[in-house]
Amino acid sequence: MHVIVKRIFSKGVIIIIVAAILLSATVYVWQTYLMDTSTVEQVFRVEQGDTLHTIANKLKQEGLIKFRTGFYFSYYVFGRGKPITPGGYKLQPSMSLRDILYTFEEKPWARYITIPPNISKEKIAQIFADALSWDELDRQFFATTYGGMQWQRYHDYMEKIFSTTYEWKKTKTETFLTLSALYYDDQYDFFKNLYVPGTYEIPIDASRAQVAGVLIEYFVKQYPDEEASLTRFLDSDSMDNVANLIEKEMVLMPDIVAIPPQDIVVKRVDGASYLQFTTSYWNKGRGPLELIADPKTKDLPGDLDRKVYQRIYQLDGDYTERLAGVFLWHSPHRHYHFTDFAVYTLEPVEIDSAEYAEKQSLKSTFCVRDSEPVDLTHPGANKSASYKVCGKERQGISPGWADSYYYTYVDQKFDVSNAPKGTYRLSIKINPKDRFDEITKDNNIGEVLIKLDVKNGKVEVLEEKQYGF
Repeated sequence: MHVIVKRIFSKGVIIIIVAAILLSATVYVWQTYLMDTSTVEQVFRVEQGDTLHTIANKLKQEGLIKFRTGFYFSYYVFGRGKPITPGGYKLQPSMSLRDILYTFEEKPWARYITIPPNISKEKIAQIFADALSWDELDRQFFATTYGGMQWQRYHDYMEKIFSTTYEWKKTKTETFLTLSALYYDDQYDFFKNLYVPGTYEIPIDASRAQVAGVLIEYFVKQYPDEEASLTRFLDSDSMDNVANLIEKEMVLMPDIVAIPPQDIVVKRVDGASYLQFTTSYWNKGRGPLELIADPKTKDLPGDLDRKVYQRIYQLDGDYTERLAGVFLWHSPHRHYHFTDFAVYTLEPVEIDSAEYAEKQSLKSTFCVRDSEPVDLTHPGANKSASYKVCGKERQGISPGWADSYYYTYVDQKFDVSNAPKGTYRLSIKINPKDRFDEITKDNNIGEVLIKLDVKNGKVEVLEEKQYGF
């Protein structure tokens, strides 16, 4: 064994190894005692793919170490065997080699994150979330935070730019200012181009607001003339979308929602059987459904049919009108109704008789009025009824209020004397002939599936269905 060792490690080789160790130790001790005493902190950057040799060279170039040999010696003698993670590390020239190594073995102080051009705030959020290990909440709400901080910085300029570009008066400008929470959405994000593509140094523990602050500060540094930079970088398509949104928000449109028929019973009257039911609808829109009779016919005598206009209000108090239908005298109810307001339908779904396939429909005129509140917290709702009278001059339904026609009314029924036992669909459809404008017509149908047994005078509700919710 002694002979083998002598052959492998000759005296000269052993001397060289010992000399190298002594030299490294001497360099280490020398650097330790002759190191810079400066405590000025600086961020040292480790790139993806940097080797130990690359890192040692950078450390020397930046004046953080004097000799690479001492760094290598410290890494292999005192290091814990952990790879150096890419990122930014806070170092001082006065730090010992061992302290530098221990700093490298902790998580970096910052990440270097590259943001490409022409991407949405949501995609920027995903890049930061991946790099900084954000939770889902931070990722989801980064766009809101970023957009809100941009708005806070530039809203005075934006008020001037939008009101001038679209010739807005005070009310539209005020509406624009109050809807700022919507402008982070990609289709309305006129700030989407206000960032500088490139690589950012982001503290690893930065919050979403701090990250957004870095993006904003870098943009301002690149383009210090804020008004000129806005003129150059604002997204015109998004501005147009916002302008259209303001126009819609200015208009206080109604939204009439049909409620499925209630109080469904079978009654036998004068030898015939009738399916009776209560129907209701309510206004979940931002403005009333208001119907005004043609003023030209106001003083004409008699119970004549009168043209009716729908009046659509705006936030500034102005309004527009469209021809909607007719007010007519409704003899059974002894007051005026609006024509073609609703259609009731009863149709068989699954019945015992193969020969019976009768579908019944009934057009209904309505007195449009506030008969009962549904949601007095709804925007635009009043605590008391605004439309109370079934008159020939003005009718309507306020936001948050409902109008009901009860099962006891004379025309709230279908003749089911010959209807066989089985399952039927009973429905109400509001505004079937598009007489008036509203936000959407998707919720104008309410229906129930019922099990009908006329012979025994029984009806059972199997299912209710509302559309547009």
